[in-house]
Amino acid sequence: MTKEEQAAIDAFLEKTEVTRIAPSEPGETPDDGQSRSTVINLPPRPVAPHPRPRQLPSERGILEALEWAFAREKVRLEFVDQPAPKARGYGMEYVLLQRAGLGGMRIDTSIGRSSAHEDAETIAAVLADLPTELGGRRMAITIAELARTGRQPDWMPEARPRIEPVERNLKGMAKTAVLETLTVRRPMRNGLRGRSWVSRKVEVRWCPCRWHPDAAEISAARNAYIRWWMAVDWLRRKLKTEGVLRKVRLSDAMPEATPWRKVGEAKR
Repeated sequence: MTKEEQAAIDAFLEKTEVTRIAPSEPGETPDDGQSRSTVINLPPRPVAPHPRPRQLPSERGILEALEWAFAREKVRLEFVDQPAPKARGYGMEYVLLQRAGLGGMRIDTSIGRSSAHEDAETIAAVLADLPTELGGRRMAITIAELARTGRQPDWMPEARPRIEPVERNLKGMAKTAVLETLTVRRPMRNGLRGRSWVSRKVEVRWCPCRWHPDAAEISAARNAYIRWWMAVDWLRRKLKTEGVLRKVRLSDAMPEATPWRKVGEAKR
């Protein structure tokens, strides 16, 4: 043993609680019955903390409850008369051929996650029963996909109708003006016969333009937002009235029904 190793051992023994016992001769038995060895009291091994229990939103708005159910708990919409997917049958030979194509790898087909919370399943079930006058299945799928990504419908907050060219070149500028020949008629006095009309052709250069976004696009986007808001409000009132949620409590918090009015009043 080198001097550096002996120094490292001595430094470790000084920092740790050590009980030193004198060594015995070969064949000698200690009087106190203890073995002739060095006992080192090492510090206790740290214990991993217990996993935190699943946190549930206690008093939350309907949007937060939807995001919790679809984004965190990963629930899915299941409609009543939706046909079950048809199973595709294949033999063991097919499995072996596919595994050989992957280099002998075996695909893990286990579930890999726990089941969703019962309140999240309840929210998805009530949403799947959305009335037809509020959008039905199409609106239910829209609400679920928006909640899964934590978004709201785009009501075009900064949209203002602006005039712009119909076509642009690679640099983003308007294309060359269109050359078009027009027929212009103008009145002309013709002696005693009175006024007559004279026609001539004139070449005109102009750039085709349009209003974008136009008022119809902005109105359609905001009508879609209002329909989404009405469906979410129905879901909130349905869940609170029926009392089907056990641990999640819904508040009366709702997104703004017409947020564009606030934006317009703030700019005045």
